[in-house]
Amino acid sequence: MAGDLDIPSCSLDGSELLSQRERYAEIGRSALGFERSAGSLTVTLGPAVDRALVEEAVRIERGCCPFFEIELDPGEGRLTIGVAEAEQAPALEAIAFALGFGEGPPAPAA
Repeated sequence: MAGDLDIPSCSLDGSELLSQRERYAEIGRSALGFERSAGSLTVTLGPAVDRALVEEAVRIERGCCPFFEIELDPGEGRLTIGVAEAEQAPALEAIAFALGFGEGPPAPAA
């Protein structure tokens, strides 16, 4: 998901990245809320969310960006994505943007 941010451990190619963004957009449309901290973001999933779609997005994210710490709590309807290192935090902005809750990732330095 973080391909735009030049994070080397993201292994999605262009079409895979687009598909993952579309999954996040769909999840975001069904979300009830969103919380962001310096090292994590938490999405409260609505009752209409496609749970299989959320599980697929999580599975793909874990495979392409192993630096993310991802917790999915279906019982509470909560998805939390975090990072351990400050330099990885911009990747959270890319996910927040894809969910429809952010302003987008920072522009690359000139």
